[in-house]
Amino acid sequence: LTIPSGLFFFAARFDVAQGIFQWGKVSDNAIKSIAVILSFYCFAIITHTVVNLMNNAFYAANLTKVPLIAGLASLLITGIGGYILTQHTAMGPSSLSFSFLMSSFALMLILLSAYKHYFPQRRPRNLSVFLLKAGGSAAVSAVILYLFGLLTPLLSPMSKLVQLIWLALRFVLAALVYILLTNRLDLPESRNLMKKLRMQRD
Repeated sequence: LTIPSGLFFFAARFDVAQGIFQWGKVSDNAIKSIAVILSFYCFAIITHTVVNLMNNAFYAANLTKVPLIAGLASLLITGIGGYILTQHTAMGPSSLSFSFLMSSFALMLILLSAYKHYFPQRRPRNLSVFLLKAGGSAAVSAVILYLFGLLTPLLSPMSKLVQLIWLALRFVLAALVYILLTNRLDLPESRNLMKKLRMQRD
């Protein structure tokens, strides 16, 4: 569920930032700045999940040097990239989150390449088909989440509780759309989730 999670948070990044931070006299401009910072972390949710899976695969195979070296490279990219972007661009604080995303993406590519080299016989099958189905379903669900967010001004003014409930309802709706779409496309992830829900209900 990392692909939809990342896209959902990106689609509602302003509302999430507003729900978490705007309790007192926090301006909308400050919330917009926070939302920009959050937007890069949204995609890092996806890349870092892949990193975690790859790390576990190498640890299970007792190849601990690979994730160690890749992790050190990631730290260098984050530090150097953050310094360059902070000092030589107008990105401001968002440069740090962007640098983290870039290092996470680079770390993911390094680990995937290493996995392909060490375990050529274990390469995942139909990965492109899965990514196309899951990514497409998540994108459609995220668009629905965003479109319902456009109705927020019509509900204003609203209390903090109502604001958070409205945000939660939009996330639930987007999640349901994603589950229905992936179930229709016969994704294993959706089948396993539906199976668990049926077991809990029974």
